[in-house]
Amino acid sequence: MAQKSKNKSRISDHIATVFMHAVSAGIGRNTIDDPEFSIDEWQILLDLSVEQGLLPIVFEAVYSLVPKELEPLYRESSIKFIANQAQRTDVFLRIYRELQKEGIVPLVVKGILCRETYELSDWRISTDEDIYIPQEEFMRFHEAMCRMGFHSSSPNFRSEHETVYKGGGIVIEGHWKLFPQEMNRWEYMDAQTAGIMQRARYTDIDGTKILTPEPTDHMIYLLLHAMKHFSLAGVGIRQICDIARWAQTYTIDWNQVRNTIDCFGGVCFASAVLNVANKHFGMEFPEGWERVDSTNLIRDSLEGGTFGHSTEDRLHSALITFGGEGQKDIGRRAVLRSLFPGRRVMEINYPWVSRSPALLPVGWCVRLIRYARSVRKGASPIRSLQIGRQRVKLLQEYDVLADTIER
Repeated sequence: MAQKSKNKSRISDHIATVFMHAVSAGIGRNTIDDPEFSIDEWQILLDLSVEQGLLPIVFEAVYSLVPKELEPLYRESSIKFIANQAQRTDVFLRIYRELQKEGIVPLVVKGILCRETYELSDWRISTDEDIYIPQEEFMRFHEAMCRMGFHSSSPNFRSEHETVYKGGGIVIEGHWKLFPQEMNRWEYMDAQTAGIMQRARYTDIDGTKILTPEPTDHMIYLLLHAMKHFSLAGVGIRQICDIARWAQTYTIDWNQVRNTIDCFGGVCFASAVLNVANKHFGMEFPEGWERVDSTNLIRDSLEGGTFGHSTEDRLHSALITFGGEGQKDIGRRAVLRSLFPGRRVMEINYPWVSRSPALLPVGWCVRLIRYARSVRKGASPIRSLQIGRQRVKLLQEYDVLADTIER
């Protein structure tokens, strides 16, 4: 498989421009004009497409231009991505049918729904599938998944919002809440999406009827989900492509979208995302929305990978932008917070911390040991702090800094 570029600063403005054009062209199964890249520039562009989860789409637009030294490697990787995705889709639909036989009908979000809006759905890669089951029904779902051979931890309804199931070559995230419980803003997002099950409808995918959100509800969810990732470590270009494709496929009530997102100050960020979707991926910009400059959003998305996890430094910088104590502090307290985050933050990656207050110091020790290992492999506390500071400014620019909200 192709190797990732390690130096994100090597993504020049020209490469960034060609990449965005290639994504758009690949979605439409078109090719681009020859950018006259060197071999190194081609490798940076193709590695970037891997990091963004978009290699099959980008490769479709550029394969005839890629140097012969690189073309076979990325062609093979692209074919593997597509074949593996097709297999995972088949497994997911089979599992969904088995759940239906037991009287369990989960609501499906993202993943397979977004793939269906692309002309060749398996070119849009999903690392997992997301489903929602109301909490009162979740244990029955959990037991059914375990009977089917999936491996998972027991649901922690007190402090978590999902449980991950692995088996049969697929990962399924089972949610009893659509958003985490760690911050007031995210809990408020769950309140704003109340009634999503009542408005849901069935959609046929390859002969299987699956329960899906009403299109406007799903657009709201996609934008809120993107905002959640952006506030942590970053939102990828693939997520923005999904939003564009969803809007191009379904009729959306944009007034309802705006009114819902405006409840917690997300309109500026959403407008920037929609501006990218309009300028680069052909989505019609909704009437009544004010355009927001998306230049810095695109750059951050390209540097961060699919979910902002492109480097260890960037991963650790998320604890500066997501500290749970008010994110305007980016100095000494931010560094301490990144080393010793609060319980709510620790429970994201160390769920067992929630079992007892005495386990929080143990979690800190485990986390510091893991971080020390990553430093030995090249991660830098200084770079993490620098990235964290830059991202705090970016959160301020798009008005998603606050981590609390008035009820």
